[in-house]
Amino acid sequence: MKSAERSVIFLAKHLDSGGVTTHMMTLAKGLQVRGWKVSLVSAGAVGNHHHTPEWFETEGIRHYHFEFVKDDPVHTLAWYPISLLRFRRIIDETRPNLLHVHWRSTSLYAKFIELTRGIPFVSTLHSNNIPAGFFFRTVSFWGERAIAISSETREYLKSAFGVSASKVVTIFHGVDTTRFRVPDLEERARARARFGIVPELPVVSLVGRLEPVKRHDLALKAMLHLRKRGLEIQLIFAGEGSLRRKLEETCIEWGIRHRVHFVGFTDVREVYWASDICILPSDNEGFPMTMVEAMACGVPVIRTIGPGANDQVQDGVTGYLIPPGDSKALADRIANLITNPDVHSRFLQAAKLYAEQHFSHARMVEQTISVYESVLANVRAISSA
Repeated sequence: MKSAERSVIFLAKHLDSGGVTTHMMTLAKGLQVRGWKVSLVSAGAVGNHHHTPEWFETEGIRHYHFEFVKDDPVHTLAWYPISLLRFRRIIDETRPNLLHVHWRSTSLYAKFIELTRGIPFVSTLHSNNIPAGFFFRTVSFWGERAIAISSETREYLKSAFGVSASKVVTIFHGVDTTRFRVPDLEERARARARFGIVPELPVVSLVGRLEPVKRHDLALKAMLHLRKRGLEIQLIFAGEGSLRRKLEETCIEWGIRHRVHFVGFTDVREVYWASDICILPSDNEGFPMTMVEAMACGVPVIRTIGPGANDQVQDGVTGYLIPPGDSKALADRIANLITNPDVHSRFLQAAKLYAEQHFSHARMVEQTISVYESVLANVRAISSA
């Protein structure tokens, strides 16, 4: 494919602190290295974080501000026709070869462009926790290919939305394994010093928004379970959110505030480098990148059973899977890792190797390019027939 033909626009409802936004950045940078021009259309940032339009612009990814979804249902029907035409003006200005939908709610716009400008699109389903009733099935479009990020999202595309199996491609999210790597002793010591870690105590980290779905409360309860067994740990909570004050108050009430480090938005690689275990006891997840990043850094992981879990974690080999809402099971798995150095060391090596083999940034980018090129080749074949 000629370099002039390598142009794609990502579509996202907005930019938040979650995995979809970071995935778009990771994918976009990988595409750029391989000669693709990447742009992004979204309504801009929501929440307090650094995943902003400016963040993308500094990496050479042009951002176009556009409101895809109107929250006021009364004016939606009158607003959409005008909105579609405005969106088409952006496409006419940028003239991409391909659109890539990252939020299902933007797929109506991609379909409109396909019908009026002949530009194909692909979609990525980042979660199977989205509505699939009659209305949502009617207004959902998946393009020439639908990319699933896990085994569960693949099945959800087929069962809930009726997407043909031949159109669904599974591509796991990837991380830059040259950046997310096992630290040397000096790097680990610096990271632990930065967060005020007590050297002799194990460190368990939870990287994620301080919101109810992430279940930071289970991490605190697990700490209490461990204390009753005479096991002391330190927790790092990396992220911000509406629950910060409540969590801090709980820590004070339970007498564990000195053992819990709230570090806010920070370089998560240093969090992993400071950690002995990384946990994610969330109620719902899609394909949480924190697990993959931690594994690439040689950190054993513990997460709840759910979408993406079996794809990410080899239970009892690279980490542990636990039932949702079970703080005792979480404490049991943490205890097994911190009291058995040989088990921890074996998990560390297995986690690193598994991440490198299955979740590398390069693998993800090459598989995505393969999808793009297949779609564009089909379009060229049809137009020349």
